[in-house]
Amino acid sequence: MNDVCTDIYINGGQSSPAEKPEGGAGAGEIVISASVGISSTNRANDVGVIQDALNRVSPAEGGPSPLLVRDGICGPKTKNAIQQFQLKQFGWSGADGKINPGGQTITRLNELVGGGAKRPMDSNGGYPAVDDEKADELFKAAMTVGLTRAKSWIRAAQTNLDIALAYVDQPNTPGAFQVFSREERMRLANRYFRIDDFTPSLRRMMLQRVQHVYTTMLRVFERPGGLWGEKAFEIDSTGIVLKQSKTATAHTNLGGFYKSGKESPFQKGQRADSIYFVRQNIAYFYDQDKGTKTIVHELAHFCGDYRIGWDIDDFGAYGEPEVPRVARLSPWERVHHADSYARFARAAGK
Repeated sequence: MNDVCTDIYINGGQSSPAEKPEGGAGAGEIVISASVGISSTNRANDVGVIQDALNRVSPAEGGPSPLLVRDGICGPKTKNAIQQFQLKQFGWSGADGKINPGGQTITRLNELVGGGAKRPMDSNGGYPAVDDEKADELFKAAMTVGLTRAKSWIRAAQTNLDIALAYVDQPNTPGAFQVFSREERMRLANRYFRIDDFTPSLRRMMLQRVQHVYTTMLRVFERPGGLWGEKAFEIDSTGIVLKQSKTATAHTNLGGFYKSGKESPFQKGQRADSIYFVRQNIAYFYDQDKGTKTIVHELAHFCGDYRIGWDIDDFGAYGEPEVPRVARLSPWERVHHADSYARFARAAGK
């Protein structure tokens, strides 16, 4: 078993290489159906698109700091962020706080972070170039959104498991109110971890072990220095993992949470107690669902306690779709499979 996990774009579970955007640092063309901002139509979907786009703009170019919450509501913070971006780009004459379809503001957003800008790829076949300092700002902005969302998913997973633990030893009691039944309360735990396929004497322990992994994930966010501080999340701009795969997105050491202060045996100069995201493939993380799922996937690898035989690995070949691959996993493999944790957290968080 390898002690390092490198996650790549794969069919079914994550993106395939063909899905990687061709233009700039963005995830595709930024399009709205009606105006957003002051004295505007402010349709929820359009507002969300603009909030995402502004979050991908570096503060040096007028992006918001702190980042906007993507809630589809054009409140004071979003309106102010629009105006601040316009001020930086166009001066007072262009800062009316309103973004129109096809107008100069959305055109400029597309040039900076959408599909309209064509930036050169670096020698590793990724973008932006590894020596571009602004790339770190753009990457951290995108990753901070994903990390915040991952934390929300993890908390939702914990809540779902708390409920499952309250019912796991109960008999099935179907009735008129299915929503309160044991079957419903155990539904996600069984779907992703097949808890009821363990013997009755093991079910509670399995849930508790899974719960402990999620609890440890939250402890990662509490490490010194914040998200980008010591022993937490880091940017990998070395290009080393890209030699293995041009589409690599993240890597970490199995059980790295328990390897404080140790150097990675696989990446010289990198720590075993950190999770690394590949900056050259920043665009992958602009898809919030896929990016957040990858973050939780890596956290599962990182937080599995190998000291008690609870290391979280990957099972099956990456070349096949995730769903049929997981369908063949035994209950034991599922509770030791990183994507089980990622998919469970996503389902609980929706």
